[in-house]
Amino acid sequence: MKNIYIIPGYYESEFDFSYTKVFLKSKGFNVTIVPIIWKYKKVSDWVKQVNTYFSSNNISESIIIGFSAGALVLSLVDIDQSKTNHIILCSMPYTLGKLITKEVEKDISFLGVKRILELKKVDVYPQLKKIKFAKFDVVCGELESPALRKHMKKIHTIVKRSKFSLLPRAVHDLNSNHYVEGLYNLVLKHI
Repeated sequence: MKNIYIIPGYYESEFDFSYTKVFLKSKGFNVTIVPIIWKYKKVSDWVKQVNTYFSSNNISESIIIGFSAGALVLSLVDIDQSKTNHIILCSMPYTLGKLITKEVEKDISFLGVKRILELKKVDVYPQLKKIKFAKFDVVCGELESPALRKHMKKIHTIVKRSKFSLLPRAVHDLNSNHYVEGLYNLVLKHI
């Protein structure tokens, strides 16, 4: 049985992934939702939590999926690229760094001032250029925003040997049937 670790989206937890876990378990996967406490103030706090979790668990030969804010965290964590089998970035936010304009700040104001200030400093592209995982997938839903789809395609061009998948009829929800079943059919089924 292959192991999948999922870093959930902002303020999501294990309870938000019941369909995903049941579906993937029926396909022969053991699914673990990485516990993350989103109330911590900064992105660096989230990354530290995930680094600590991965260092105390055997993630070798596992598939690691980051969804939305979890994909952002996954792109910044320190993972031994020789031990981890497969990384999948799903629907990572595009409102980072210089893309956070005054208008965008209004849209993401629910994140709070400290998080927005740190997100303005985050530049994932240099980190992504260094990636050399054996398998690396970039995934988003067909019905997600054009800006998010464009951002995910850019990540695909940056990460050498990555594969891009657009999930048919999928919205920004990893626990929806279109998203998880599309993810399985286009990426996980072929493992």
